[in-house]
Amino acid sequence: MLRFPFLLFVSYILMLPVSMALSSTVLDDQSRFIERNSEGWFFYEPFLEEPEEKKPEPPKPKIAEKKPEPEEVQETKAPIDKPLTAAWFKKNLPKYLNAAIDEPSQKNVRAFYYLQKFAMDRSARFADVAQEVVAGDPYLDHITRRPLASYASNRVDRYASLQQDKLIDRLSKSHGIFYFYKKGCEFCIVQAPVIKKLREVNNFALIPISKEGSDYMIKTFPDQRKDNGHSEMLGIKNYPATFLVSPEGKFEPLGQGAMSLSELKKRIILAAKRRGWITQDEYDSTRPVLFAKNQIDKILSSKKTRSELQEMSGQSEDGFVQPDLMIDYIYKQLGRPDAY
Repeated sequence: MLRFPFLLFVSYILMLPVSMALSSTVLDDQSRFIERNSEGWFFYEPFLEEPEEKKPEPPKPKIAEKKPEPEEVQETKAPIDKPLTAAWFKKNLPKYLNAAIDEPSQKNVRAFYYLQKFAMDRSARFADVAQEVVAGDPYLDHITRRPLASYASNRVDRYASLQQDKLIDRLSKSHGIFYFYKKGCEFCIVQAPVIKKLREVNNFALIPISKEGSDYMIKTFPDQRKDNGHSEMLGIKNYPATFLVSPEGKFEPLGQGAMSLSELKKRIILAAKRRGWITQDEYDSTRPVLFAKNQIDKILSSKKTRSELQEMSGQSEDGFVQPDLMIDYIYKQLGRPDAY
């Protein structure tokens, strides 16, 4: 409401100097007219000719600019696959099969079967050479990871089991088990003796938690506790639910369902490794495999390797490196003698 009168007031103040200046100008002109009596009346004064207005020149017509013609794009033809190569068979063998089915003449059927026999023979030759290459190679031979001989594989299993028990015993001294169950859960009943054995044999601190706080398994777990919101906090959807707990109170799920004792131990070690409570080497010692560190992907997955391979490919789009150059490069990265 106050803004409009205020604006009028400001406008009035701003107009004062202008009106005063106009009135003073009129008075000055009148006084000068009396003083200039020798100049006569105004009709004796020559009229100043008004300058002729220049007519604007008509706009010049715009010349339409020629649009550059689009350059012709030359279509690059896909390279033709050499006959009887793997790429050629991948494209053409189904065509020979279709021709033999659509028109089962002797020539059509015989052509397909001869080409198929050629592919099978080539595949058999590949398998034979693959055996020659893999046998004895420390990175490719499967027996360096797990022996095929039963006496050796059994020994590997026993060693892994021994390392697993040692690690479980160490974790039991610093970590605990939270076991959640509810009334009417049949799997909770069959799981209870397994969890109880984990406490009695492996000396894990166990906290049995009943969802309703009922006496459903009070005989098995006389020290049970009532759920005070932990199941909701941990997002438990199925029962029984088992968790590994650190001294700092961090929970790591082992499973929401019934598990055997051996499976439970494996999951305890896996959960501890996932949380960083044990090292990678400690985890690898519990696996029934040998030389777990002989993994080529960890050696060849560096940015430097990818950059060098790209240069070796001649900066081609597909990044293909010739096989002889590729295997020499891999051997060099693995610190092995030249490929043979």
